[in-house]
Amino acid sequence: MKIKTKVQNDWRPLLDAVPKNAIVYATDTIRTFIEETKREYEKLHDKNDFIWLKSFDVLTRLGDPELIKFIKKIYDRGIISDLYLPLTVVKVDGTTVTVKSRSIFFSEEAALEESIKNPRNFQKNFIKFKVKDWNTLQEISQKMYDQLGIDPSKPKQVSFDKSSGKLIYEGEECQLPFKKLEYYIAEAFFSRPPETKFTEDDLSASFDREGNSPSRIYDGVGRINRRVKTYLGVEKLISYKGSYYWLNKIS
Repeated sequence: MKIKTKVQNDWRPLLDAVPKNAIVYATDTIRTFIEETKREYEKLHDKNDFIWLKSFDVLTRLGDPELIKFIKKIYDRGIISDLYLPLTVVKVDGTTVTVKSRSIFFSEEAALEESIKNPRNFQKNFIKFKVKDWNTLQEISQKMYDQLGIDPSKPKQVSFDKSSGKLIYEGEECQLPFKKLEYYIAEAFFSRPPETKFTEDDLSASFDREGNSPSRIYDGVGRINRRVKTYLGVEKLISYKGSYYWLNKIS
């Protein structure tokens, strides 16, 4: 990468450093970016509104040069517009670019508090852009999937490693407290197929621990969901309704 100045205080030199004809090689980071873009795009009531990407996984991997090239490609072609990246270029040494991420919120509570206290700074913590040509973005995305040998229509699922107490999804890991309440709750859910219904009594009986009151199980499920959202980017792993809990299928 060739950047004219040695110190910058903006993210735009990253895009300027990528040649227009640069070849983009598919990576899991690009795949995550595509999937999160699709998920947020489908939520928009007005398709001309901004997409806000706030996933911990995407934000912490903005240093991936292939992702930067991919963003540059779809930006230059007018497929997306009004782009903002939460990065600052702090140093350039030859072809090495050092960037600094802005603060990233690890919980909804912290994000909500910051949005009230500092609304302007809050908006700088997310990737944001508008999608101008969804069909072409889909075509390019399919090429990325083809390179990775992935069928995006095939459902994916979180797995649980009993030996370590980790939840695993697409190469990412989320550690649960080992041999503690959250571990035993996960063990119970992953012993059955997704969407199997459990009552609180079922869950208590399945790991036979004293003191597993309904409130403790409810709170434990909430902690699992928050960890999974933060570290794996999965919106809700376990659902609860009408006294029943179940493990969701991840599509």
